Amino acid sequence: MAKAANTLERTILQAAAIHPRVGALYRFNGGVFGPRRVRACPNGWPDLAGWMRDGRALLVEVKAATDYAMPHQVEFLDEAKAAGAVAGIARSVDDFLKLVEG
Repeated sequence: MAKAANTLERTILQAAAIHPRVGALYRFNGGVFGPRRVRACPNGWPDLAGWMRDGRALLVEVKAATDYAMPHQVEFLDEAKAAGAVAGIARSVDDFLKLVEG
C-alpha cells in the first residue's frame, strides 16, 4: 500500500473511532501468506471492515487519489451493498463520512 493510502487509512480509523454511527472498524491484512499460500480473506476483501451501530456491516476500500479499485474489489463491495452492508471506496475522510452518514 502506498504511503498516502496508508496515512489516509489511519486517519479514517481515527474518524471512525469517534463517529457516533460506527460501532467498530478494523484494518484487515488480506491476501495470501506463507509457503502454503493460505488466503486470509476472500478475494476483493476491503482494507477496513467492521460494523455500524445499527448492526449493518461496514466495509471500506481505501484508495489514494490516483489509485483505482480493481474489478474484483468493486464487485465485492457491490455484492456487500446489495446484501445490506454499508460499503464503498474512500479516497478521503470526507468520502468515508459520506459513506457512513448515508
